[in-house]
Amino acid sequence: MTDGAGFAPQDLRTTPKPQRSTTGAPKSGSTSSRLKSSALPEGFLDFIGPEADRFGQLKALLEKRGLHPSVLDLAGSRHILLTPSTQTRQVSRDSAQLRVLVAHWDRARGSPGANDNSAAVFQLMEAATRLNSTGDDKWLVLFTDREEAASAYGPRGQGAYALAEGFKTIGLGQAEFYIFDACGRGDTVIISTAMDELLGNEGEDGSLRAKRSARNLRLKVLEVGRSTCAGRLLLAPTPFSDDVGFLAAGLTAQTITVLPANEAATLAGALRSKPELAATLVSREARSGQASGQNRRPDALWMPRTWTLLHSPKDDAASLTPSVFPLVERLVLALAKR
Repeated sequence: MTDGAGFAPQDLRTTPKPQRSTTGAPKSGSTSSRLKSSALPEGFLDFIGPEADRFGQLKALLEKRGLHPSVLDLAGSRHILLTPSTQTRQVSRDSAQLRVLVAHWDRARGSPGANDNSAAVFQLMEAATRLNSTGDDKWLVLFTDREEAASAYGPRGQGAYALAEGFKTIGLGQAEFYIFDACGRGDTVIISTAMDELLGNEGEDGSLRAKRSARNLRLKVLEVGRSTCAGRLLLAPTPFSDDVGFLAAGLTAQTITVLPANEAATLAGALRSKPELAATLVSREARSGQASGQNRRPDALWMPRTWTLLHSPKDDAASLTPSVFPLVERLVLALAKR
Protein backbone atom coordinates (compact mmCIF):
# COMPACT_ATOMS: atom_id res chain seq x y z
CA MET A 1 0.00 0.00 0.00
CA THR A 2 1.34 3.41 -0.88
CA ASP A 3 0.59 6.69 0.81
CA GLY A 4 -0.47 9.93 -0.85
CA ALA A 5 3.08 10.64 -2.03
CA GLY A 6 3.12 7.55 -4.21
CA PHE A 7 5.63 5.39 -2.35
CA ALA A 8 5.62 2.78 0.36
CA PRO A 9 8.05 3.82 3.14
CA GLN A 10 8.38 0.29 4.49
CA ASP A 11 8.91 -1.41 1.12
CA LEU A 12 12.49 -1.66 -0.14
CA ARG A 13 11.27 -2.96 -3.46
CA THR A 14 8.79 -0.26 -4.43
CA THR A 15 8.88 0.02 -8.21
CA PRO A 16 8.41 3.43 -9.84
CA LYS A 17 6.30 3.58 -12.96
CA PRO A 18 8.64 3.03 -15.91
CA GLN A 19 8.98 6.03 -18.16
CA ARG A 20 10.87 6.73 -21.31
CA SER A 21 14.35 7.93 -20.43
CA THR A 22 15.46 11.23 -21.86
CA THR A 23 18.94 11.08 -20.36
CA GLY A 24 20.88 9.26 -23.05
CA ALA A 25 23.97 11.07 -24.24
CA PRO A 26 23.29 12.86 -27.55
CA LYS A 27 25.81 12.86 -30.34
CA SER A 28 28.65 15.31 -29.88
CA GLY A 29 27.91 18.68 -31.40
CA SER A 30 24.16 18.06 -31.71
CA THR A 31 21.63 20.79 -30.98
CA SER A 32 20.31 18.92 -27.96
CA SER A 33 23.84 18.60 -26.59
CA ARG A 34 24.43 22.34 -26.94
CA LEU A 35 21.09 23.14 -25.32
CA LYS A 36 21.87 20.78 -22.45
CA SER A 37 25.24 22.42 -21.83
CA SER A 38 23.68 25.88 -21.87
CA ALA A 39 21.20 24.79 -19.17
CA LEU A 40 23.97 23.80 -16.75
CA PRO A 41 25.10 26.20 -14.00
CA GLU A 42 27.68 28.89 -14.67
CA GLY A 43 31.19 27.51 -14.30
CA PHE A 44 30.13 23.87 -14.57
CA LEU A 45 31.81 23.09 -17.90
CA ASP A 46 35.09 24.61 -16.71
CA PHE A 47 34.86 22.57 -13.51
CA ILE A 48 34.71 19.29 -15.44
CA GLY A 49 37.46 20.28 -17.90
CA PRO A 50 40.41 17.87 -18.24
CA GLU A 51 42.91 20.32 -16.73
CA ALA A 52 40.58 21.87 -14.16
CA ASP A 53 41.95 22.94 -10.80
CA ARG A 54 38.76 21.74 -9.15
CA PHE A 55 39.72 22.76 -5.63
CA GLY A 56 40.73 26.28 -6.66
CA GLN A 57 37.75 26.74 -8.95
CA LEU A 58 35.28 25.54 -6.31
CA LYS A 59 36.71 27.87 -3.71
CA ALA A 60 36.54 30.80 -6.15
CA LEU A 61 32.94 30.00 -7.13
CA LEU A 62 31.88 29.91 -3.49
CA GLU A 63 33.55 33.24 -2.77
CA LYS A 64 31.93 34.78 -5.86
CA ARG A 65 28.53 33.84 -4.39
CA GLY A 66 29.31 35.66 -1.16
CA LEU A 67 29.91 32.47 0.79
CA HIS A 68 32.91 32.07 3.09
CA PRO A 69 34.62 28.72 2.56
CA SER A 70 36.97 27.38 5.22
CA VAL A 71 39.63 24.89 4.12
CA LEU A 72 40.17 21.84 6.33
CA ASP A 73 43.47 20.05 5.71
CA LEU A 74 43.29 16.57 7.20
CA ALA A 75 45.46 13.53 6.52
CA GLY A 76 46.47 14.72 3.06
CA SER A 77 42.92 15.73 2.08
CA ARG A 78 41.56 19.21 1.44
CA HIS A 79 37.94 19.64 2.45
CA ILE A 80 35.87 22.81 2.18
CA LEU A 81 33.39 23.76 4.92
CA LEU A 82 30.57 26.31 4.61
CA THR A 83 28.80 27.69 7.66
CA PRO A 84 25.89 30.15 7.81
CA SER A 85 27.03 33.77 7.78
CA THR A 86 24.63 34.45 10.67
CA GLN A 87 26.16 31.72 12.81
CA THR A 88 27.99 33.23 15.76
CA ARG A 89 28.01 30.18 18.01
CA GLN A 90 30.70 27.53 17.81
CA VAL A 91 30.01 24.82 15.27
CA SER A 92 30.15 22.15 17.98
CA ARG A 93 27.15 23.54 19.89
CA ASP A 94 23.69 22.08 19.43
CA SER A 95 25.13 19.42 17.14
CA ALA A 96 21.99 17.27 17.37
CA GLN A 97 20.12 20.03 15.52
CA LEU A 98 22.71 20.41 12.75
CA ARG A 99 22.22 19.03 9.26
CA VAL A 100 25.54 18.42 7.53
CA LEU A 101 25.09 18.31 3.74
CA VAL A 102 27.97 16.52 2.03
CA ALA A 103 29.27 16.14 -1.54
CA HIS A 104 32.75 15.09 -2.62
CA TRP A 105 34.51 17.44 -5.02
CA ASP A 106 37.20 15.04 -6.28
CA ARG A 107 36.76 12.80 -9.31
CA ALA A 108 38.15 9.56 -10.72
CA ARG A 109 41.26 9.82 -12.88
CA GLY A 110 40.44 9.99 -16.59
CA SER A 111 36.81 11.00 -16.09
CA PRO A 112 35.21 14.44 -16.48
CA GLY A 113 33.24 13.66 -13.31
CA ALA A 114 30.11 15.47 -14.46
CA ASN A 115 27.71 13.26 -12.52
CA ASP A 116 30.34 11.93 -10.11
CA ASN A 117 30.30 14.32 -8.45
CA SER A 118 30.23 17.79 -10.02
CA ALA A 119 26.43 17.85 -10.22
CA ALA A 120 25.97 17.44 -6.46
CA VAL A 121 28.71 20.01 -5.79
CA PHE A 122 26.83 22.64 -7.79
CA GLN A 123 23.48 21.61 -6.32
CA LEU A 124 24.79 22.07 -2.77
CA MET A 125 26.47 25.32 -3.79
CA GLU A 126 23.14 26.71 -4.99
CA ALA A 127 21.31 25.46 -1.89
CA ALA A 128 23.94 27.00 0.41
CA THR A 129 23.59 30.34 -1.38
CA ARG A 130 19.84 30.32 -0.80
CA LEU A 131 20.11 29.14 2.80
CA ASN A 132 22.65 31.82 3.54
CA SER A 133 20.30 34.50 2.25
CA THR A 134 17.38 33.37 4.41
CA GLY A 135 19.13 33.38 7.77
CA ASP A 136 18.70 29.65 8.44
CA ASP A 137 21.53 28.53 10.69
CA LYS A 138 21.11 24.82 11.44
CA TRP A 139 23.12 23.61 8.48
CA LEU A 140 26.68 23.02 7.35
CA VAL A 141 27.80 22.20 3.82
CA LEU A 142 30.88 20.07 3.40
CA PHE A 143 32.75 19.40 0.16
CA THR A 144 34.97 16.39 0.79
CA ASP A 145 38.18 15.19 -0.83
CA ARG A 146 39.40 11.67 -1.61
CA GLU A 147 36.02 9.96 -1.79
CA GLU A 148 37.31 8.03 -4.76
CA ALA A 149 40.28 6.78 -2.68
CA ALA A 150 38.12 4.11 -1.05
CA SER A 151 38.39 1.98 -4.19
CA ALA A 152 42.16 1.73 -3.78
CA TYR A 153 42.74 2.10 -0.05
CA GLY A 154 39.52 0.95 1.58
CA PRO A 155 37.12 2.86 3.87
CA ARG A 156 39.86 4.39 6.02
CA GLY A 157 41.54 5.72 2.91
CA GLN A 158 38.57 7.98 2.21
CA GLY A 159 38.98 11.59 3.21
CA ALA A 160 35.61 11.28 4.93
CA TYR A 161 37.06 8.84 7.47
CA ALA A 162 39.56 11.31 8.96
CA LEU A 163 36.95 14.04 8.70
CA ALA A 164 34.36 12.00 10.61
CA GLU A 165 36.93 11.22 13.29
CA GLY A 166 37.54 14.95 13.59
CA PHE A 167 33.82 15.66 13.85
CA LYS A 168 33.57 13.36 16.83
CA THR A 169 36.37 15.15 18.65
CA ILE A 170 34.60 18.54 18.36
CA GLY A 171 31.21 17.20 19.40
CA LEU A 172 29.54 16.82 16.01
CA GLY A 173 28.90 13.12 16.36
CA GLN A 174 25.17 13.71 16.92
CA ALA A 175 24.62 15.79 13.78
CA GLU A 176 22.60 14.46 10.83
CA PHE A 177 24.79 13.69 7.81
CA TYR A 178 23.28 13.63 4.31
CA ILE A 179 25.55 12.70 1.41
CA PHE A 180 24.68 13.67 -2.16
CA ASP A 181 26.45 11.69 -4.86
CA ALA A 182 25.75 11.24 -8.59
CA CYS A 183 22.64 13.44 -8.51
CA GLY A 184 22.80 14.86 -12.03
CA ARG A 185 21.23 12.24 -14.29
CA GLY A 186 17.60 11.13 -14.13
CA ASP A 187 14.42 12.10 -12.31
CA THR A 188 14.01 9.57 -9.48
CA VAL A 189 15.64 10.09 -6.09
CA ILE A 190 17.31 6.96 -4.72
CA ILE A 191 17.59 6.80 -0.94
CA SER A 192 20.42 4.38 -0.29
CA THR A 193 19.96 1.34 1.94
CA ALA A 194 23.62 0.37 1.59
CA MET A 195 24.19 0.98 5.30
CA ASP A 196 21.93 -1.99 6.11
CA GLU A 197 24.07 -4.26 3.96
CA LEU A 198 27.35 -2.84 5.27
CA LEU A 199 26.26 -3.39 8.87
CA GLY A 200 25.07 -6.91 8.05
CA ASN A 201 23.20 -9.06 10.51
CA GLU A 202 25.53 -8.49 13.43
CA GLY A 203 23.83 -8.16 16.79
CA GLU A 204 26.42 -6.07 18.65
CA ASP A 205 25.12 -3.00 20.48
CA GLY A 206 27.15 -0.67 18.26
CA SER A 207 25.79 -2.22 15.10
CA LEU A 208 22.21 -2.08 16.37
CA ARG A 209 22.59 1.58 17.31
CA ALA A 210 24.03 2.35 13.88
CA LYS A 211 21.12 0.56 12.20
CA ARG A 212 18.60 2.56 14.21
CA SER A 213 20.38 5.77 13.37
CA ALA A 214 20.51 4.88 9.67
CA ARG A 215 16.80 4.03 9.65
CA ASN A 216 15.91 7.32 11.34
CA LEU A 217 17.86 9.31 8.75
CA ARG A 218 16.22 7.35 5.95
CA LEU A 219 12.72 7.99 7.27
CA LYS A 220 13.46 11.71 7.53
CA VAL A 221 14.47 11.83 3.87
CA LEU A 222 11.34 9.89 2.91
CA GLU A 223 9.18 12.33 4.86
CA VAL A 224 10.75 15.38 3.27
CA GLY A 225 10.75 13.77 -0.16
CA ARG A 226 6.96 13.44 -0.17
CA SER A 227 6.53 17.11 -0.91
CA THR A 228 9.74 17.85 -2.81
CA CYS A 229 10.13 14.88 -5.16
CA ALA A 230 6.52 14.33 -6.27
CA GLY A 231 6.65 10.71 -5.14
CA ARG A 232 9.63 9.82 -7.32
CA LEU A 233 11.50 7.98 -4.56
CA LEU A 234 13.04 4.55 -4.29
CA LEU A 235 14.81 2.75 -1.46
CA ALA A 236 17.73 0.73 -2.87
CA PRO A 237 21.39 -0.07 -2.12
CA THR A 238 24.08 1.96 -3.89
CA PRO A 239 27.70 1.00 -4.67
CA PHE A 240 29.38 4.34 -3.88
CA SER A 241 29.84 7.43 -1.70
CA ASP A 242 31.37 8.74 1.52
CA ASP A 243 29.03 6.71 3.72
CA VAL A 244 31.56 3.89 4.08
CA GLY A 245 34.20 6.33 5.39
CA PHE A 246 31.75 7.76 7.93
CA LEU A 247 30.74 4.27 9.02
CA ALA A 248 34.38 3.23 9.51
CA ALA A 249 34.67 6.17 11.92
CA GLY A 250 31.53 5.15 13.80
CA LEU A 251 29.12 7.70 12.29
CA THR A 252 26.06 6.98 10.16
CA ALA A 253 25.21 9.00 7.10
CA GLN A 254 22.43 8.82 4.51
CA THR A 255 23.46 8.70 0.87
CA ILE A 256 21.12 10.19 -1.73
CA THR A 257 21.51 9.77 -5.49
CA VAL A 258 19.38 9.98 -8.67
CA LEU A 259 18.52 7.60 -11.51
CA PRO A 260 16.28 7.81 -14.58
CA ALA A 261 12.86 6.29 -13.86
CA ASN A 262 13.31 3.36 -16.25
CA GLU A 263 16.67 2.42 -14.72
CA ALA A 264 15.24 2.72 -11.20
CA ALA A 265 12.35 0.43 -12.19
CA THR A 266 14.71 -2.18 -13.63
CA LEU A 267 16.86 -2.09 -10.50
CA ALA A 268 13.82 -2.40 -8.23
CA GLY A 269 12.54 -5.35 -10.22
CA ALA A 270 15.90 -7.11 -10.04
CA LEU A 271 16.11 -6.61 -6.27
CA ARG A 272 12.59 -7.94 -5.90
CA SER A 273 13.34 -11.13 -7.82
CA LYS A 274 16.88 -11.59 -6.47
CA PRO A 275 17.31 -9.95 -3.03
CA GLU A 276 20.89 -11.23 -2.86
CA LEU A 277 21.83 -8.61 -5.47
CA ALA A 278 21.79 -6.03 -2.66
CA ALA A 279 24.91 -7.59 -1.17
CA THR A 280 26.53 -7.65 -4.63
CA LEU A 281 25.90 -3.94 -5.09
CA VAL A 282 27.62 -2.88 -1.87
CA SER A 283 30.51 -5.35 -2.10
CA ARG A 284 34.02 -3.98 -2.27
CA GLU A 285 34.22 -5.10 -5.91
CA ALA A 286 31.19 -2.97 -6.77
CA ARG A 287 32.48 0.00 -4.79
CA SER A 288 35.89 -0.26 -6.46
CA GLY A 289 34.22 0.31 -9.83
CA GLN A 290 34.06 -3.22 -11.25
CA ALA A 291 30.28 -3.03 -11.15
CA SER A 292 29.60 0.69 -11.28
CA GLY A 293 32.33 2.26 -13.34
CA GLN A 294 33.57 -0.40 -15.69
CA ASN A 295 32.13 -2.67 -18.35
CA ARG A 296 28.81 -4.27 -17.52
CA ARG A 297 28.69 -8.07 -17.76
CA PRO A 298 25.92 -9.59 -19.92
CA ASP A 299 24.37 -11.16 -16.79
CA ALA A 300 24.26 -7.81 -15.00
CA LEU A 301 21.81 -6.00 -17.26
CA TRP A 302 19.93 -4.93 -14.13
CA MET A 303 22.81 -2.59 -13.27
CA PRO A 304 21.67 1.01 -13.97
CA ARG A 305 23.42 2.38 -17.03
CA THR A 306 23.96 5.62 -15.13
CA TRP A 307 26.24 3.79 -12.70
CA THR A 308 28.22 2.16 -15.52
CA LEU A 309 29.11 5.63 -16.82
CA LEU A 310 30.76 6.64 -13.55
CA HIS A 311 34.57 6.67 -13.44
CA SER A 312 34.67 6.73 -17.24
CA PRO A 313 35.15 9.32 -20.00
CA LYS A 314 31.40 9.06 -20.68
CA ASP A 315 30.56 10.75 -17.38
CA ASP A 316 30.35 14.03 -19.24
CA ALA A 317 27.99 16.99 -19.55
CA ALA A 318 26.00 15.33 -22.34
CA SER A 319 25.00 12.49 -20.00
CA LEU A 320 23.31 14.81 -17.50
CA THR A 321 19.69 15.85 -16.96
CA PRO A 322 19.81 19.59 -16.17
CA SER A 323 16.14 19.61 -15.13
CA VAL A 324 16.95 17.45 -12.10
CA PHE A 325 19.16 20.12 -10.55
CA PRO A 326 16.25 22.18 -9.11
CA LEU A 327 14.60 19.01 -7.76
CA VAL A 328 17.72 18.03 -5.81
CA GLU A 329 18.19 21.60 -4.61
CA ARG A 330 14.62 21.62 -3.24
CA LEU A 331 15.32 18.39 -1.38
CA VAL A 332 18.53 19.82 0.10
CA LEU A 333 16.73 22.97 1.24
CA ALA A 334 13.90 20.98 2.79
CA LEU A 335 16.30 18.76 4.71
CA ALA A 336 18.29 21.76 5.95
CA LYS A 337 15.18 23.60 7.11
CA ARG A 338 13.36 20.59 8.56
